[in-house]
Amino acid sequence: MEKADKYVKIAIVLSVVYLAASFFLEKQIASVLKNQIPLLGATVLFAVINIGLLFLCFFRQKTITLSMALLNIVQLGLFLRLHIQIHDILSASHYAYSASPMLTDWAKFISLYALRAIDLPDFMDAYGILNLPFFQNMSVISHQGIFSGGALFIMSLTLGIFTAAAIFKAVRIRIKAQESFSAVKWLGIGGLALSVIAIAVLGWIDNWGLKKWLLWPSENVLCALDIGDALQIFGWQFQTPEMDMVLASVAILFRVIAGCYVLALANYLYARISESRQSVAELGRICLSVEHSPEERLAAIKKLEELGTFAEEAVPYLVKVLADSSNDIRIAALSALGEINAEWTQTEAAKSVIPDLLKGLADADKGIRTASAETLDKIDPEWSQSDAAKNAVSNFVNALFEKDKDVRIAGADALGKIGAAAEKSVSHLLKLLSDENKEVCAAAVAAMGHIGPPEEVTPHLIKTLADSDNDVRKAAIKALGNFGPTATPQLVEVLADSDEGIRHSASETLEKTDPQWRKSDAARKAAERFLKIMADSFSSERGAVVEALGVFGMKGLLPHLVSVLADTSPEVRKAAQHAVEKIDPKWHENENTRKAIPAFIKAMVSNDTEVRETAKATLKKIDSKWHKSEIAGKAIPMFVKALGSKLETVRKDAAAALGDIGPGAAKAVPYLIKLSAERNDEVRGAAVSALEKINPLWQESKSTSEVVPRFVKELENEDWRVRTSAATALGEIESASADAIPRLMKMLTDKDRDVRRSVRASLEKIDPDWRKNKEVHKSLPHIVKSLAHDNWAVRIAAVEALGDIEVSAENTAPHIVKALKDSTIDVRNAADAVLKKIDPEGKFRNQENVVTKRYIPSATEKALEGIEPDAPEAIPHLVKKLTDSDRSVRNAAKSALEELDPKWRKNKSALAVVPYIVKEGLSDSRWIVRSSAAEAIGEFGPVAGKLAPRLTKIMATDSSMDVRSAAKKALAKIS
Repeated sequence: MEKADKYVKIAIVLSVVYLAASFFLEKQIASVLKNQIPLLGATVLFAVINIGLLFLCFFRQKTITLSMALLNIVQLGLFLRLHIQIHDILSASHYAYSASPMLTDWAKFISLYALRAIDLPDFMDAYGILNLPFFQNMSVISHQGIFSGGALFIMSLTLGIFTAAAIFKAVRIRIKAQESFSAVKWLGIGGLALSVIAIAVLGWIDNWGLKKWLLWPSENVLCALDIGDALQIFGWQFQTPEMDMVLASVAILFRVIAGCYVLALANYLYARISESRQSVAELGRICLSVEHSPEERLAAIKKLEELGTFAEEAVPYLVKVLADSSNDIRIAALSALGEINAEWTQTEAAKSVIPDLLKGLADADKGIRTASAETLDKIDPEWSQSDAAKNAVSNFVNALFEKDKDVRIAGADALGKIGAAAEKSVSHLLKLLSDENKEVCAAAVAAMGHIGPPEEVTPHLIKTLADSDNDVRKAAIKALGNFGPTATPQLVEVLADSDEGIRHSASETLEKTDPQWRKSDAARKAAERFLKIMADSFSSERGAVVEALGVFGMKGLLPHLVSVLADTSPEVRKAAQHAVEKIDPKWHENENTRKAIPAFIKAMVSNDTEVRETAKATLKKIDSKWHKSEIAGKAIPMFVKALGSKLETVRKDAAAALGDIGPGAAKAVPYLIKLSAERNDEVRGAAVSALEKINPLWQESKSTSEVVPRFVKELENEDWRVRTSAATALGEIESASADAIPRLMKMLTDKDRDVRRSVRASLEKIDPDWRKNKEVHKSLPHIVKSLAHDNWAVRIAAVEALGDIEVSAENTAPHIVKALKDSTIDVRNAADAVLKKIDPEGKFRNQENVVTKRYIPSATEKALEGIEPDAPEAIPHLVKKLTDSDRSVRNAAKSALEELDPKWRKNKSALAVVPYIVKEGLSDSRWIVRSSAAEAIGEFGPVAGKLAPRLTKIMATDSSMDVRSAAKKALAKIS
């Protein structure tokens, strides 16, 4: 190929010299020769020689070179000269023109036909571009006659073939895989189908006749085949339809597709012709050449395989192919080598390519590097110790400093494969440890692990164990593993690395290099440090160190590891599970694990559901009777506290745990009773179940009776949820809370529906005959009062309550009758329903005058404001009412105090209200309240003697005479 290219360059130089001489020395040459025919012959000779060289290169070379392109340009000059000579020497009649042509006119003439030659699908002709003024101005000369037409045809044919070859070869070079050829194939089929469909549609639209249907495709096929533009040059035309823009586009598509099929056929014929005359050496070169397509290379390898032992000459080529980047080609070459010579690895030809394969070890393509190494191993397993390998070390060292990181990696890998023989490269590899690319660093580390020596590289490898890149650290671990137990202390520390892959690699390396490492001082010290990290709840390394402790395999670590089986971290729990199973599959039977029971009991009240479940399951494994132990008894306060957790699941599990402890958890009964009022069914069920386990008679116990007043008090809480829970709890206690029935009856008119529902359910549990309870009359005034409540739902509840309690209709009906005129229809409907129940005969329904006003509470009721007279908070509440602005309320409060406790003035709860009277009452802006406050202080007598100065000041400064008078009277009582 190089030789052919050399001839092309010589032809270019000679042609250029000839053209220059013929143009600039034309007259001198003509005078010497006295006949210009020889000059015409010389031009033809140069043109023929150049065409021959071009065609030779087309078929010999796989690419279009710059020299070939330049020769085509020179050819245009020769054809320019040829046409001028035909005109001047043979006859001007071979051309037609309006005026004697100038050199520029001849140049335009040649340029126009050159453009048409390059335009293979006749794009310009189809779209009428040649009719544009610019191209019309170039048509000052036209040919006529066989000589001028023949010259134009040869020029156009040469240019057309050059253009087609250039396109074809460019496409072939870029197609590297079978899939690409398949895509091109289907693209050609699709394009042909599309063009045929388009022709059919356009022909049908334009009503083509049979003649047009035959002529149009025929002309376009000929146009595709007419590379030399013979049809245009010689005026051979068909009578086909005139083409508009759409039809022209379809024609171009059809010509291109047809041309592609023609080129494909030509390529097939060329390949068949070439194959028939290819030698073994040529086939071997094709196998190696990247200029050939994969199909051509595979075909060449296949042909060599078919030749068998006759293709011994190709062994060196095929061995080199084993380092190719294509896996298919490598497989084919390996198969061919086996057919040619089964002992090919032992041949001198194979050994002769070792230097070439060594170069492949430093190739940027990883596939080539791998294939080269595999081939070297086949040819000579000891190749790394060969002289060729040692001689290649310097080349690999140079590769370490290439810009391409893949080349640097390849160089390091190659040095690592050579091993100790590449010891001189260590200093260079050390420089790569600071390379900006971590893949390069990892390759350098791995290489040093194979090269050594240990005493020189080990300190550097230990440092890389702390590298930020996992791949570098893995490489360092494996490299250290090549040097035995030297780095055991460092590798033991790596067992707690945050990366699982690093930990696994360190563990494997330790097992390989030092099977007894678990008994070393390094392991013992590391275990102690890991336990400290495990105990640090803020450490992010806990999961890793727990897993590492499992690898240590020391049974003494079991209690520590078992204790974190219920850790709050899922990662730590999982690692602990693996660790204890690894140390001892029967760990739960080990006596040492019982030391962890307190930790699991504590975990049973964790906010994390998984932690609690794990703790319960683990306790069951270690000791199924843990709840009977002394440790469980000590944990009761913790479980009681957990009953107040915000999480329902925690409260449920805490109650269940107390139930498991049984009678020993008797102190938890009051808290469980409260929990039994939970709205959540599961929590309530767990609480009741626990109470049954602790004391089957819990409802009759002293603890239960003591807790009832607290639940009664909670019925007055502003939070409806607290009231609901209290009512539900009283119901769970059943008959033991019978004293709460009157208070619960009042709650039948609670403003919250859930509270009312809970109260009704609890009353049924406490006493199914609660409606006949003798205390019913005590709640009647409160229920009647609720009929005047602002909330219509409360009024309905009051009506329904009056219908429920078994009191004579004479006492309840008059109030319900009034509700028949309520502004809310639901209240009226409820009243009507209740009246039908308690007064079926309508005896009271029409007596509207029985009740003329809404219920008006008494002064005593106003003073008590719903508080039960016998309630502990009644006395301090009534004392406060002694300062009320309503005299009737004050008097009622005083009377109630005398009735409740004649010695109320010395009652601690009453005396506790005195500061309130002084602060709020004596400072009130209303004189009646200040006066009442002074009178109230006087009621306490000498006990309030310390307030004398304050009363004296009021006597002197208050603006109201009534206040001053009241202060004077009070001062007299306390003095």
